Amino acid sequence: MKKRSKVVYTAVMVVLIAVPALVLSVYVGKVAGPYINQPTGVIVRPAFPAQQSHYYINDGEIGHIHRPNVRFDVSWEEHPAGRVVMETNNLGFREDRDTDEEKGDDTVRILVTGDSHIDGVVNNSEAFPNRLEALLNVPGRPAKFEVINGGTGYFGPQHYCRFIRKYDYLDPDAFIVVIYTGNDFLDAIRIESRQDSMIAAGRDFNAWTRLVYFGRLAAARGFCHGATSQELNQAFFFKRFPEMKQVSLTVTKREIGKIRDKCRSGGTDLYLVLLPTRWFVEGPDMGWQLRMARLVLWLSKRDLRVTREITDSLAFWLDRSNIDYIDLADCADADPDRQLFWGEDSHLNVYGHRVMAEQVHGSFDWSSR
Repeated sequence: MKKRSKVVYTAVMVVLIAVPALVLSVYVGKVAGPYINQPTGVIVRPAFPAQQSHYYINDGEIGHIHRPNVRFDVSWEEHPAGRVVMETNNLGFREDRDTDEEKGDDTVRILVTGDSHIDGVVNNSEAFPNRLEALLNVPGRPAKFEVINGGTGYFGPQHYCRFIRKYDYLDPDAFIVVIYTGNDFLDAIRIESRQDSMIAAGRDFNAWTRLVYFGRLAAARGFCHGATSQELNQAFFFKRFPEMKQVSLTVTKREIGKIRDKCRSGGTDLYLVLLPTRWFVEGPDMGWQLRMARLVLWLSKRDLRVTREITDSLAFWLDRSNIDYIDLADCADADPDRQLFWGEDSHLNVYGHRVMAEQVHGSFDWSSR
């Protein structure tokens, strides 16, 4: 009798352990498996998802840009209107009106680039570049300012350099580059290695280790997709590959140096904006979803501070290189009772774009223009 009970107990325990393990392995394999090239352990990812080809197109100079003359609505419950209009002009910029290739004699033209935060999950008129344009065009100022939003999703440091090269023919007087510190350092590695950033240094991964790594990221995205993509992914990568922090910083500085040299040769003023993460601005109290995502990735507050550490190192180099920049982490004018980022996906919200415009307007010298 005891022997039968022991057999039954063993069988029950096997089922209780094996079934969840099987379900988990199938789930992880389904999520991570299709992206893994088994012989090399290298993930090859296109510049943008195929389902977004209505918005992005491949470009031989930059890699990818917006498709020109596109307009579509995105349902967005957090926006006061309940939706956001994604619209591009004749050159694929996030502008409601077309951009003339010939700059007017009395026009000061400012090009802006950045990643999806500047591309914006807001209407064109609400985005930082257009708000900055409105602030600059004050009555009595002789020059007319034109601020062009060239922010594009999935951009990283290498794209910013290619951007100014491609659009140099527009004869910009100034070039504003927004470095999103939450994932641009990770993107620098991804773009540099031409493979998925998460295993840029991980060719020694065996198949099971890769599945566990990507499976944890998939589970974290299930709890809090926006925060995982916008900041946790980068912290998770640098925790696993701490030696890549310096590589990322080196690549980012190299690309900014190339941008600086290009701007100097063309007589274009260069301004950099360092955009902090939502976690850095709002602190750890961002809801249970973020806490669960952090738990899955086993990220401590110290792990999350890696973004700030790399940013501080970059800022130190910018100071020594005499490159004008503003670190929005030092912004003291924002209303502490208002959020700067959408809760759903951790991109800048309408108020965040407004604060950025005000800070850039007040931090750089526009009087000589």
